[in-house]
Amino acid sequence: MSECPGFSLFFGAWKVPLDITLLAVNDRGQPVGAAQSEFNFHFRYRGVTFNVKFRDRGDAADMDLSAWLGSLPFTAESGTRRQALRAILKAANQDLGPLFSVTKGKIGMRRKLDLPVPVTAVGLITAVSNFLLPLKPYLDLMDMVRLLPKEQV
Repeated sequence: MSECPGFSLFFGAWKVPLDITLLAVNDRGQPVGAAQSEFNFHFRYRGVTFNVKFRDRGDAADMDLSAWLGSLPFTAESGTRRQALRAILKAANQDLGPLFSVTKGKIGMRRKLDLPVPVTAVGLITAVSNFLLPLKPYLDLMDMVRLLPKEQV
């Protein structure tokens, strides 16, 4: 089985495909939720490490995704890049809701996602994928601004 170079996902020490011991089933083999009510995992997408805190409260489940996306350049380094990245962050927050922030010069991202219960591997991966799809163009734009020669920005 070949690995996809742009996406990797880890649940504790296990790499996807998900270790089924993390999910619980009833006596008929139907999923009833996660075997652990809380756990953390991380995955990499487009060079960014996303950290996830998963919580299952029985009647509801959610995950809190967060990531650091790099530094905002100082004005002295490149005022144009700084302005361009701020414009991308502003547009993304207008389009996707409050998602990106800048703290002490670092670009951060945080979003809480509700999950359907009972939680299954498919439901969890679907929620992560649905979050990443609209995020991709903004990550691409941020990368493009960072990679352009300074005189072209």
